[in-house]
Amino acid sequence: MRRVSICMVIFWLLVSVPSVSPQDTPPPVVVANTEIIDLNSETNGHDYRLFVALPDSYTASEQSYPVLYLLDPQISFLAVTEYARFMAYWQELPEIIVVGIGYPTVDVAELATLRERDYYI
Repeated sequence: MRRVSICMVIFWLLVSVPSVSPQDTPPPVVVANTEIIDLNSETNGHDYRLFVALPDSYTASEQSYPVLYLLDPQISFLAVTEYARFMAYWQELPEIIVVGIGYPTVDVAELATLRERDYYI
């Protein structure tokens, strides 16, 4: 009887969990006080995507903030932004603006090609 009960529970769990197909797109991750800006360089004609994170006090303050620029933000922007905020919270680092300079794609092979191109311009 115990074995039947366990099988019934497992069956119920399998049937009641909604399935997710590979075509389902999860909702985007929203990070407070950040934005993404697409732009085209007038100098070289290439497209870029800027990832910008502002400190929490930015909108209510008129002070200036140091800026940290980083490359490959598709890989590092979220981690660097949250680490900088954590360090500012503990007053180990001043509040900073984080600007990631990247490309308008998520394809890893294309990112590598674009990064290589920029190293040799």
